[in-house]
Amino acid sequence: MADTPFATIRPAKAPEVVLVCEKCRRRMGPAGKTVRKGLKQALKTRRWGKVRLVETGCFSICPKRRQVLASPRSLGEHRVLVIEENASVEAALDYLLGPRNDGHAELTPPRPPMPFPRPCAGGPLSATAERFA
Repeated sequence: MADTPFATIRPAKAPEVVLVCEKCRRRMGPAGKTVRKGLKQALKTRRWGKVRLVETGCFSICPKRRQVLASPRSLGEHRVLVIEENASVEAALDYLLGPRNDGHAELTPPRPPMPFPRPCAGGPLSATAERFA
């Protein structure tokens, strides 16, 4: 067989993603929709650039009357954000996505980019990593 790629890699439509636990949102009732609406409204100001809000499955934390949020950056640091319904959406997004691009970037220094983890030699991903290297 010819060496055909088994997957096609395409650039993402949005460079940043905020993950929202769908189970937490449902358990919060109407307050969960309020939190999600607040997140979407804050993201539409485009201070963080183009960001996609994605509802995911359960993170297996299940706090009572709270919402679990994450981003690739926070997951790379092995952290998720648990917020209450009356929490500041702007502060949550600042934590998840880094400083805003609205002229206040000099007040809060940007976090360094997360290093891409390299698989160990002989690990389960070593053949895949060599194929794309």
